[in-house]
Amino acid sequence: MIEPWNGPFDKATRVQIKGKDLLQNNMCDFKVRIGQYNFPVNSKSDTLVEVMAGPVHIPGASVVSISGNGQQYNDDVTLHFRDTSNTFVFHQPWIIEDTAPNMATIGGGTPIHLTGMLFDQFKNHNGSTKDMDYMCRFLDDTGQVIGNATNMTKVSDIEYTCLAPKSRY
Repeated sequence: MIEPWNGPFDKATRVQIKGKDLLQNNMCDFKVRIGQYNFPVNSKSDTLVEVMAGPVHIPGASVVSISGNGQQYNDDVTLHFRDTSNTFVFHQPWIIEDTAPNMATIGGGTPIHLTGMLFDQFKNHNGSTKDMDYMCRFLDDTGQVIGNATNMTKVSDIEYTCLAPKSRY
């Protein structure tokens, strides 16, 4: 099992590979490959391996494989689609084209509409858009988070809304 199953292609993401018997006595050069990239192992145990995956040059779904000798990796046994248990998706950054309104009440609760692109980049095996649970958070002018991250509501493939938090001031 791969957690999280996705991350931005242009930044590193901490990825956990969960399973059993991940370490064997005869392993001499343990490595993790995601797609065509080898990533350094941060920590490993019999049930958990952690790597920092990314950045990479091209976004997309990539097979996660392990090698005990640094040369031979486990095979990808899927055909025609990606098996979620051994796939990590490097995604493109979302593009926010507009936010409206550009001010909210000090008491919070103002609906903020985000219009942009690439919200629908995750697909199911049949090509339909995968429903995603997106969260939004707000930062003040110093970069500090205001309130808690909240769920976004899908309006369309290019528009989501979320509620502005209460001001700290």
